[in-house]
Amino acid sequence: MSHTAGPGTAEAERPERFVIDGHVHLYECFHFEGFLRSAFGNLTRLGPGEPAPRRVMLLTEAGSADYFRRLTAGELALPAGYRLEPTDEPVSVDVVREADGARCTLVAGRQIVTREDLEVLSVGSAETIPDGLPIFEVMDRVLAGPGVAGLAWGVGKWLSGRGRTIAQVLKRYAGPRVFVGDNRSRPVFWGRPRLFALADRLGVAVLAGSDPCPFADESALVGTYGFVLDAPADPRRPAEAIRRALASGTRARLVGRRDGVPTFLRRQGRMFLRKHVRRTR
Repeated sequence: MSHTAGPGTAEAERPERFVIDGHVHLYECFHFEGFLRSAFGNLTRLGPGEPAPRRVMLLTEAGSADYFRRLTAGELALPAGYRLEPTDEPVSVDVVREADGARCTLVAGRQIVTREDLEVLSVGSAETIPDGLPIFEVMDRVLAGPGVAGLAWGVGKWLSGRGRTIAQVLKRYAGPRVFVGDNRSRPVFWGRPRLFALADRLGVAVLAGSDPCPFADESALVGTYGFVLDAPADPRRPAEAIRRALASGTRARLVGRRDGVPTFLRRQGRMFLRKHVRRTR
């Protein structure tokens, strides 16, 4: 997220509440209008109140996905009834719903799968870092840029040797530009991971996001799990406001819902079949 404040920023800042989905994928199989409708509706339910909080989606684009750049370059059109409004920073853009003027901010970011099959989120940066690098190299590259680095929880990925690797990463890189990412795939019966407790002790924020799977109906889940953050903000520089709030130790409140047993089993079964089919092709 940009580190440079523009002229007059201090005068423009005012207290603002952000309701944020911290782990958002946009897949080709999603119906774009349905994706936006879900994001606006679900984020509104996550953070009700007057005045309405600022809705934010932190994109974590993976592989060849390139939606943020395509949108801001005019190569990908929004559905009818929505328009883009630029901000004063290159890593965010507002999507405005023309019917009522409601807006949702998209913040650029990437998801990198490391050599250890762990996921690092690079939020507030459009830089593409290739998959398959060692996790320490990925962390170095993310933190050398303008964004923040997230360690994304995944089913079975934080256990045993890989769990020890995550602990080493947390101890080495603990600081205001690192967070751990919860997601709705961690089912309600699953206890809080011990590595979240380590993050707490190290002063590393625990944030949350929906992390939808690559199936068409999963677009309805965007904005159903996330966090609320209160921060002074320049409305033209939302990504910078979020970064500074986290860096200052502002506490995020997790909101929304995680998978119940039937949903968890169904989603994991679909992902298993998808990976198996891809391996056998």
